[in-house]
Amino acid sequence: MKFIAILLLTFLISQTLLNAEEIYIQVTTATSKKKLRTINKKFKNMSLPMVHKKTTTRYLIYSGPYRSGASASFALERIQQTFPNAKIKTKKKTKEKKSGAYLNIALGFSSAPSTHAVEEGCVIIEEPNNKGISYNIDGGYTLKNGFSIGLGYLRFDATDLLFDNVYGSLNYRFNDYYDYTPYIGVLGGFSGLKWFTDPIDNPLEGSNNDSSSFLFGTQTGIVYNSGSVVSLYLGYQCLFMNHITNITLDKENSSKLKHNTLHTLQIGLHF
Repeated sequence: MKFIAILLLTFLISQTLLNAEEIYIQVTTATSKKKLRTINKKFKNMSLPMVHKKTTTRYLIYSGPYRSGASASFALERIQQTFPNAKIKTKKKTKEKKSGAYLNIALGFSSAPSTHAVEEGCVIIEEPNNKGISYNIDGGYTLKNGFSIGLGYLRFDATDLLFDNVYGSLNYRFNDYYDYTPYIGVLGGFSGLKWFTDPIDNPLEGSNNDSSSFLFGTQTGIVYNSGSVVSLYLGYQCLFMNHITNITLDKENSSKLKHNTLHTLQIGLHF
């Protein structure tokens, strides 16, 4: 159950990242640009970051952002020597989730490792090419709670082999982390395997047969939010299948070639 461990590990890492906070120190206010420059000079002397927000009547002055509570507390001690009323203020790095339809189009690199098991006698095969370019398209609908359902198609042409995979997916989209949205999901569907070549010379009838299999798996990735209708995304899929190719040299020599996993790293456009 390695894919479950991968799923849980990705979930825990994502939760850690997404629950992170921006930490600022609320320092003071300034009513003129001259005073603002004076305060900025003091922060430069302390080698601490300063930011400000302008309102209609004054400037609100902060220090930050800080990446941890420890670094913010250390900075606060120094700032309070000059500005005793300074205090820590936090802001989560999240944005509101939105619902709506989506479409992904991607180009990827896939690998389908095989295992060769001799059942009787001795069969020596020429290992098929199990790596190559893949193409993926999927679409669906995302709810405001972060869950989405979708349908997808993955085509992997490895010159010797061709995989056609159709699947449904259930995904969870986390809160945005700055301009990035991580996601994780599970897949289930149907896989077809077609052979273009023979792994042995002069096989008996029934060898090198095409096969079909149910598939299940997991996927994870991250979407870069460009602010427009089209965004970039990077994703990874791990699919589990049960493709078995019967290889029969003669009545006394036979074996099976199995393709049980398909790994795909892809980059694409998210609409």
